Amino acid sequence: MSDLQDKKEVNVIHLFLTLKENTVPNIAKETGLLQTTVHKIINKYLKSKIING
Repeated sequence: MSDLQDKKEVNVIHLFLTLKENTVPNIAKETGLLQTTVHKIINKYLKSKIING
């Protein structure tokens, strides 16, 4: 994975965890990324957090 991709993921996850209004459209607006990209990053993050999933 590229350094730029890592930075995008870290930024999206940080906003997801810290914004009060942490919706995909809001995060996409903040980062300038597409909503589909934000969805993929958040889903990947949440899937890694599921225990016994």
